[in-house]
Amino acid sequence: MARNLYRSYLYVILLLLLSLVIYALAGLLDPLWRLTPLRPGYEAVPDRAEVVQALVFAVTVLLFVAVLGGLHYWLLRRDLRQDPAAGSGAVRAFFLNLSELVLAPIAIFSLGQVLTQFQSGYAATGLAVLAGLLVLEWERRRLPVGSGLARFFQRLHVYGVQLILLFPLVSATNYFLSLALDSYLLGGGHVAPSAVVNGHADLRGPLATALWFGLAWFVYGYLNRHDPGSWLRRLFYGGVLAYGLFLILDEWAALLDLLLRFLTGEKIQATALLSPPGALFFTLPSGMVLVGLLVAGFAWLWLQSEVKQVSDPLRARALLRYSLLAMTAALLALLFWAGSGRLLLALLFTLFPTGALPQPGDWIDGVAPLLVGLGTLPLNLLLMRRYREEPERALLPCQGFILAALVGGVLATTVGGAVLLFSLGTLALGSPVENWPRLTQESVVGLLVGLIVLASYLWQARRSGVLANLGSSLPAQVQPARSGAEPEATPSSTTAATAAEAVGEETPALEDILRRVQDRQISLEEAVSQIRALFGQRA
Repeated sequence: MARNLYRSYLYVILLLLLSLVIYALAGLLDPLWRLTPLRPGYEAVPDRAEVVQALVFAVTVLLFVAVLGGLHYWLLRRDLRQDPAAGSGAVRAFFLNLSELVLAPIAIFSLGQVLTQFQSGYAATGLAVLAGLLVLEWERRRLPVGSGLARFFQRLHVYGVQLILLFPLVSATNYFLSLALDSYLLGGGHVAPSAVVNGHADLRGPLATALWFGLAWFVYGYLNRHDPGSWLRRLFYGGVLAYGLFLILDEWAALLDLLLRFLTGEKIQATALLSPPGALFFTLPSGMVLVGLLVAGFAWLWLQSEVKQVSDPLRARALLRYSLLAMTAALLALLFWAGSGRLLLALLFTLFPTGALPQPGDWIDGVAPLLVGLGTLPLNLLLMRRYREEPERALLPCQGFILAALVGGVLATTVGGAVLLFSLGTLALGSPVENWPRLTQESVVGLLVGLIVLASYLWQARRSGVLANLGSSLPAQVQPARSGAEPEATPSSTTAATAAEAVGEETPALEDILRRVQDRQISLEEAVSQIRALFGQRA
């Protein structure tokens, strides 16, 4: 414990000194950048005093850091020589990976902004932070990471950076697509009038920024392609796949909404292509369906690579296909029930007016997602059919689909019921909220839709028996889903089934384990545990 506290002190001091160097370097690069032809026209040229002060400050900081940092880094290297296991330990992994988790998004975002705004502050910050990030990455890769908590911190850094970069990637792509649609279809002037010249926007900067974020996102995943499979990695890329699928389906519903408005003769604003009125949650331009395809395709390829790390790739590939099927069915169900709720609300407003009557566009807002969401019905039937035919492979995706639907039902019921009680309670106490009749109608619809969702999927779960063995992982216990009698499993067959499942889902083949040990991708302790799991033995 005392040794780890001492190492923590060394890492804290070194990271603080590195932060000071980054700050001083950014302060020096800022005026130097404004002395180059890359300086934007609206920024002033620095005078001699500003440059001299920044230079003296940077040199002073570097001198002190060279002395103090050099001493502490020598103490750190000496500690690693005395205890070689510390090089792959959790303390080192925590400080290095968490520091990179903070610095990497800052560097990538700052350099990405330079491509659009060409500001010296972004350029100086990006270059300085990038230099510090490269130093940390060199130190991190100098020694292999160990198992357990140390590897978890490394994975948290890798997948955390990719998760953070996903948001500026979508935002930058959204801005580029909005400018492109505005400039070439709408005549310009609706998104960024200052960026439009003679009816056409300068798309080079926004396009370069979107490509930069996309490149950084892909490269960060590619550089860590040899990371052994883990549940954190699978959950991350599974979430990215779900996000990409939702972008695709939501934008399809928005495009169908525009088509229905056109067919019914409703007047459509030109800016509807930039923010379709029928979008479920996000007001993104129609071209975002391409971004959804790109994000979902990338996540699917990385999940496919996980198949190679198990000894039963056929079963793993089938499980992945059924998981994609369940994920798509769940997202389509979200659109279906959201569209149903919108239609029910429009009907309630028509029968019991509490304000403005619904217009044709209000009905289309419900019809479009409902029509797209109807695809959940055949996918649901196909998923349950696969569960009856291959329960050992389709059980987990079916359970995930049912549980996701139940979560949505519980959420809608809870929110709708709570808002309804709040509205009626304030009315009963003589202090009603503003526009309480309409709020009451909306909460009633939310409560009703939530109850219908819960009743529907609970009945389906009970009829199919999907959730009957939710707490069990033995394939033999899901066999009653098939018709006909079944012989009783013997202890030896149960052990073999358990070992087979461990091999199929978690443990690679013996040759893969030995190869990873030789390549120093996993530690000896991890190899021992995987070999024990391979032969069905206890640790």
